[in-house]
Amino acid sequence: MSQTTTYKCDRCGGESQESAFLQSVTATIRWRNTDWQSTVIAAEWCDGCTEELNIRKPAKKSPTPHPRPCLEEIIRNIAREEIGGAA
Repeated sequence: MSQTTTYKCDRCGGESQESAFLQSVTATIRWRNTDWQSTVIAAEWCDGCTEELNIRKPAKKSPTPHPRPCLEEIIRNIAREEIGGAA
């Protein structure tokens, strides 16, 4: 028998089967000039929520490199340069 784990965002309610879907978000509240203990609030938010609130920078998309020309294209370019330069 297999088990399926579903991860759910505490903010928007989005769900995923992947554990990398969620990011841990914590906020600590400290009371100044009192004897009260500090309060820690923790939640699990999805990537979309953390980016929306500018808690995390959006993932950078790597630029797609230009494909190298094949030998046939190189030969055609050389021929065009030679024919164009002779005219």
